Amino acid sequence: MNLIAHVFLTCIIDCGILVLSTASSDKLAEAAKPHLIQLRRELYPVRRGGKVVSHKASYSGHVRLGSFFYRVVFDTGSGHIIVPSVQCTTPTCLKHKRYDIRASPTATAIQSNGDAVLPGERVDQVTIGFGTGRVTGEFVRDAVCIGSPPSADAADKNISLSCITAQIVTAIDMSRQPFQFFDFDGIVGLGLPSLSLAANFSFFDLFSRSKHLGSRQFAVFLTDGENGEESELALGGYNPQRFEGDLSWAPIVQPKLGHWLVEIVAVRVGGKKLDICHDSMCKGILDTGTSHIGIPASHYSQVADLLTHKAGTLEDCRQSEAPVLELEMKGFRLTLYPDSYMRKLPLSKAIDVESKGGVSPTSHLRDMRKSNDTNATVNKTAADTTGAEKMCKPKLMPVSMPKPLGPNLFILGEPLLQRYYTVFDWTSPSAGFAVAARASANAHSAQKKDLASSSVQNAPAAASPPPEQVMQNDAPIFLAQVNTSEVTKTHLREEL
Repeated sequence: MNLIAHVFLTCIIDCGILVLSTASSDKLAEAAKPHLIQLRRELYPVRRGGKVVSHKASYSGHVRLGSFFYRVVFDTGSGHIIVPSVQCTTPTCLKHKRYDIRASPTATAIQSNGDAVLPGERVDQVTIGFGTGRVTGEFVRDAVCIGSPPSADAADKNISLSCITAQIVTAIDMSRQPFQFFDFDGIVGLGLPSLSLAANFSFFDLFSRSKHLGSRQFAVFLTDGENGEESELALGGYNPQRFEGDLSWAPIVQPKLGHWLVEIVAVRVGGKKLDICHDSMCKGILDTGTSHIGIPASHYSQVADLLTHKAGTLEDCRQSEAPVLELEMKGFRLTLYPDSYMRKLPLSKAIDVESKGGVSPTSHLRDMRKSNDTNATVNKTAADTTGAEKMCKPKLMPVSMPKPLGPNLFILGEPLLQRYYTVFDWTSPSAGFAVAARASANAHSAQKKDLASSSVQNAPAAASPPPEQVMQNDAPIFLAQVNTSEVTKTHLREEL
């Protein structure tokens, strides 16, 4: 469904000693600091029988496109900057801040190859399919800037921004699911270059080749915010205050596919190795755009059953004594405890919140068909479950993807990215993991640090939705691109 910067040093070599000028060392220190973008965690409730049984989550921060700031999900599973256009007048688009090319003096309407659109010329359009959605859009070239927007009561409205020029997809149509259910306006893709239509669409590649970033790395720190912590994206390096110990690194496999794919050598539940990765390579997509862990569909039921646990008197399933889930990489293991992978609320056996269809190349079409029949879905799940045995269920979803991504494909979303501070190295490419440093760890995290056997040193709550809006299933916000259609010519462009 890339980070580089050149640091210019002025130095004098005298008697074999390297001396840095004060101005140059200051520049070096400034360039080495990553840009830190605060991320807001937004929850959207999933209801069954009039009760909240689960939540979907998103993490979003600000970028400025042209003259205005937009709240966007920084998605490692997609490759484009996407915002709704003023040309889109559907309820989905009207909920969000829409991009108006006429309001930006730095904008140019372009074709997919970057050429300016001429009056009377047919316009290129693209349709991008995601795990649970679809966007159709046209193309604009404009300034893209990072830096926090000024607060409403700030005396000084002149803020410091770092800007590049990039190609943007302005959506003239967005599927209801998932975009209508959340407040974020659009997406900034942080996938590898080949996930973009062309190099000038790749947000991170462009920024990393500019003077604004100190390294070709970015990193994510995700938190549920319950202890007052704020989630964070670091661009141009990473924040060592956000993790404990050293980073353990895994190379990205098949980088030409555009996804942050790491090899998974083995999977264990409760210390027992499962028969999953023996016949073909297991891979996992590191995806900041999903709130679940995706399991290969052929093994989904097995893993879900092993992790499901009787709730008893528990009111918070994250405190349960369910088994440990381990993902073994080459040289270290990523370990998830119930506090990471379990849904918070106990659920009756009769309540089914999982998306049985899971993620597949056509899942965005299936979910759109389902969203047109709200009442039917709600009625089927509104049965009285009073007195039924409560269960603690994991945040899992089945994944059915063919080669070259599948068949043994995992989606490593929020449960893993909350437990592990994750660094994405654009140059290698590779991904680094270290246990995230928490302000106030819970029982499991305080007692269980990590099972990594080796490590390598580095080469505010959203408002509740209107009651008439009901999530059709518990499929997470799976924003990773699953397919991109060919660019097509459409209507004639009117003169701006």
